[in-house]
Amino acid sequence: MDQNDDIERFIRDHREDFEQQEPAADVWEKLERSLYAPKEETPAGRPVVRRLFTGSKRWLTAAAAVVLCVSLAAFARTYQLKTQMMDTAIPQDLRDAQAYYENRISLKVARIKSISARQGGDSTLWQAFTHRDEEYDRLKKALSENPGEPHVRAAFVEFYRSRLQVLTRIEGQLEERSGQPGASR
Repeated sequence: MDQNDDIERFIRDHREDFEQQEPAADVWEKLERSLYAPKEETPAGRPVVRRLFTGSKRWLTAAAAVVLCVSLAAFARTYQLKTQMMDTAIPQDLRDAQAYYENRISLKVARIKSISARQGGDSTLWQAFTHRDEEYDRLKKALSENPGEPHVRAAFVEFYRSRLQVLTRIEGQLEERSGQPGASR
């Protein structure tokens, strides 16, 4: 504690000296010159640190591009395998029924589009019937879990039947409006 007391006493005694002292002008000049002085150059004419950073930056960019490409390829392959596995989960007889109904649905959508276009309506609305939705995904999952379950199989076929029935009704209403004979297929 004696040493601390000595330091405090010295500071108190020489306080005015501390507050009035400023560094000499040449100190500031030397400091400014060192701040703005040219950095050490390499034979190539670039600062050492910058050249190293630029080189590693190129390697990092290349590595990131490679990782991105590999990730995209892995994602695409995983998606492809998942879709393939889900398609094989559907038994052959149901795949045949699916192909039949999807063909009929696409024909109905094309017919509705043509009638709607003649009437000046919007033909993009019927695109929804050509795409599969969440209900289809649930049925497909249920089929993969219980391929022999009669209720699930019936629900899968009913999914397509109901879509076809809705399109048939829409087609009939559009034909009535246009005055054409109801030649629903």
